[in-house]
Amino acid sequence: MNTRDLERELAKLSVNPRRYNLEGLQPDSSEGLVLVREGTKWLVRHFERGSWYTLQTCESETDACASLLEYASDPFYRS
Repeated sequence: MNTRDLERELAKLSVNPRRYNLEGLQPDSSEGLVLVREGTKWLVRHFERGSWYTLQTCESETDACASLLEYASDPFYRS
């Protein structure tokens, strides 16, 4: 899975697009998930009211996308 595939899967789950960003930037809402590439690593991060929290560090884009999708499956991200 890559970020384009992930975006399609998030849409299928009706995840609010304001609650995530796949380009390493702050999401449009005050809380959300972010996918970040740092060197050779991929980070799944959560942004909450100005603070960043790293949820998982992955070796591949595929693993990071799968991880973000798992977190985004929580109903919180659909609102």
